[in-house]
Amino acid sequence: MSILVACTSAGDAESDDTGTAVAPIIHGSNSDATEDEAVLMQVRADLGVYGCTATLLAPNLVLTARHCVTQLNDSDPTITDTCDPRLLGADFPAGNMSFFVGPRRPGIFARPAAKGKQIFHDKSTEGLCGHDLALVLLDRDIPNAKLASVRLTDSTHAGEKITAVGWGMTERTDSPDVRQHRTGIEVVSVQPGSTPERGTAADFQVGESTCHGDSGGPALSETTHAVIGVVSRGDNGSPDQEHAVLHCIDNAGGGGKTWGVYTKTSPFKDVILRAARASGHDVKSE
Repeated sequence: MSILVACTSAGDAESDDTGTAVAPIIHGSNSDATEDEAVLMQVRADLGVYGCTATLLAPNLVLTARHCVTQLNDSDPTITDTCDPRLLGADFPAGNMSFFVGPRRPGIFARPAAKGKQIFHDKSTEGLCGHDLALVLLDRDIPNAKLASVRLTDSTHAGEKITAVGWGMTERTDSPDVRQHRTGIEVVSVQPGSTPERGTAADFQVGESTCHGDSGGPALSETTHAVIGVVSRGDNGSPDQEHAVLHCIDNAGGGGKTWGVYTKTSPFKDVILRAARASGHDVKSE
């Protein structure tokens, strides 16, 4: 069974409601203000408030995962992996999305820096594999926003080192007070079909790194600091995993059993540039 690395609901900034779908960084450390381009994303849904991670590309534009903005039919027992086209439902209303900046988790009554206004993705109906990337135009510019550049050339390669940044659970807690990061993560493969679940040319694979709540978070190149991918899905080898759930706390350190998949940014150049035009701002790229 393939497992989706999705959003988290514990300790959200807007509600005590809980839900499913999140991912945090395993064996990482605290992320400081130098990585404030990575922001906490909260999505209000029928079953609660779900958390993901997103990256500011412009003062009013964030990059995240498609599964963070789209309702998933993950309660259907016949859907057993994230490549199944039946998994995709309708997009959440953009206005249900709130974004919080800074390295510390906001309090329950904290006001978001911005809310969503419009969603952009490739509108694929083929499932998430190779299509798990989206952007959200915000309802306002975030003052003094720290912005990331984004890779739009297909130069990601095996052996390249990245830093993962995110708000997901860790091996110590399901709701870290401080945003986490892990450096020195190696890209294992960029070859289609090399991942444990039908990898595509739009994916790359890493080893142990992220967990629930890190979904949508950036893979930052350790050479250029550009975003080269967003957290999509993964597996930690636990035999009792339910669909869309990673038991990161109980099963961290799976070694060779642990893998993660990022969706590359470069195949989505047209979508990213379309969203940038809507933002009215220039987006830095490599």
